Formats: sequence, structure tokens, C-alpha cells
Amino acid sequence: MGATVFLTFFSGLRGLTGTDTITYLFFYQADLYPDSMEKIYLGMSRFFARNGAPFYVFQLVVSFLTIFPIFVQYWKKSKNLYFIFFLFFLFSFYLYSFNVSRQTLAAAILAYAYLSLNKKSIRSIALFIFFGVISIGIHQSSLYIFIALIILNFVGEVLFNSKIKLMLIGIMGIIFSLFFYKTNYVFDKLTSLQTSFPDYSAYITTATAVGVLTNKSVTTLVIALIGSIIILLYSRYPHEDRNIQLFSPFFLFIIFEILQVNWISDRMAVFLLPIIPLFLTHMVYDKSGVNISNKLRYVVLILVILMGSVEFGRMVIQNFGQISPYMGG
Repeated sequence: MGATVFLTFFSGLRGLTGTDTITYLFFYQADLYPDSMEKIYLGMSRFFARNGAPFYVFQLVVSFLTIFPIFVQYWKKSKNLYFIFFLFFLFSFYLYSFNVSRQTLAAAILAYAYLSLNKKSIRSIALFIFFGVISIGIHQSSLYIFIALIILNFVGEVLFNSKIKLMLIGIMGIIFSLFFYKTNYVFDKLTSLQTSFPDYSAYITTATAVGVLTNKSVTTLVIALIGSIIILLYSRYPHEDRNIQLFSPFFLFIIFEILQVNWISDRMAVFLLPIIPLFLTHMVYDKSGVNISNKLRYVVLILVILMGSVEFGRMVIQNFGQISPYMGG
């Protein structure tokens, strides 16, 4: 609870970090919102603004609602709280929230709902749908992750139920990581489909978007390759020690990295970042797998830290949009 309070205040009082925060401040103060703005977020923002609350109060509320649900799940499900909090910072979800706060709020709510999901409980499924709708009402892009998680959660036992299948997924991940790094195949397909998604066409067709989306990233390639190797190693875990619910979001995260459609892939992957530390902590510290050698765990540990360090470097050093805490004014 202490960590939640501290991180809430540290984020909520951060000032104007990143271009998105500045935009949200303008909406808040001018009471002028785009027609396409998601209604739940719009309602929250207007409620606080019209009741005279300073913008930083609204930021504090958003920060708390982002951090608290994630930490509740970490507390309930993690095998090692120290390590999972380390990964939480290393994979930089918290720092993303300093700018793309609307997206990270939606991601936190969706992650909480997904991690609470029990396919055998109608109540659990109903709550997952309820929180999923709230997430979509905050950031509509979460709809695609919501649908993908539903599909993977229900077909995961078939897709990921054998050592051979996981090995093939890992090998194909390596092959496709290199293929998409060398081609613009996905970008070309998105361009051909843009008329079907008019709300997103500007993210593909503008000169700036084209430059970003066709510029291949060595950093993203490294993350995709390490993730594919981790999947290969996960195939060596006994079936009874695999957690499909945690593995599925990691699999989806690696798919986004493999596709090399920066920055769309990066932004979509943010929705999965709250769950990634749980899966990786499970791989390293879940002691129920007595048949998993310590040597294998040490190899996984090294790869996890390497992968997280690259992600941290991408976020903080390469600095998507100059998201620097307390440096934005």
C-alpha cells in the first residue's frame, strides 16, 4: 500500500511530461474535447474540471487507478514481490504512464480484469466483460487487445499445450523477427486496409507516420528475438507447470514486437506490459515446478533481465516523445 501511495503521488505531481499530458491539460482547462474522445475518459475529465479540481488532482486519481489494480494482482499472484516490482520498473509501464496516461489507465483495468478471469465462473467472465467495456471506454484501442485475450484464453490450451508447439512458435518467432526486420510487408498490408479503419488512417498515411512505421528498429528486433528464445525455453517446462493465462499475453506482446510496425506495435504492446512481469516472475521463481532445473532458471533470469534492460533503454534512453519525469515543465 505504501508503494502505491508513493508512486501515485510521484506520478500525479509530475507536471507536464510528454505531449499527451499537455494535450489532456488543454482539454481539461478549455472543456474542448474531440468528438471521437472515449466517453468514460471524457466523463471523468469533465467531472473533475467542472467541479473546480486542479488538473494535478485529476492526474492523481488517474495515477492511483492505474497503479492500484496492478499491484493488487501482483500481491495476490506473484511468487516474488521484489523481483516483480523490479520488472515492473524495468519494462517501463510506470514511465509510460507519465505521458500516455489514458492508455495506461485502460491497460491497468484490462489487465486486472484478465488476471481475475476464471473460465469456469460466469461471475468472473461477466466482470471481465464489464471491466473490458470500461477499458474500451477509456481508450478504444484496448478493444483489439480485449478480443485477442479472449481468443487466446479460450484456445490457448490447444495452441500452447505441447512442447513441440511451443518450440515451433519460438523458432517461427526468430524467423519472422528477421523477416519483418528486412521488409515492409505489414506496413504495406496496413496501407491497403486503411479505408476499413478510417479512425486510424492518419496513423498510417501521414508523412511522419510513414517515416516512423517503415523505420526498422534494432532494439525492437532484439526484444523480439529474446522473447522468442524465452518461448523456446518455456517449452522445456513440464506441461503441468506452464501457466497459459500468463503466457498468452506474453505471446501477444512478442507478436507485436516481431511485426516491426513501429510505433503502432509499441503502443499496442503497452496494453500487455502490466502482465509481462507476472509471467516472467512465474518462469524464474515458481517453485511448484520441481522438475525445472536451476540451470534453466538462471538462463531464463539472464534473458529476462537483458530483455527488460533493452525495453528500459528504448523507453528512457531513446525516450519515446521525451517522457522525462519532472522535466516537462
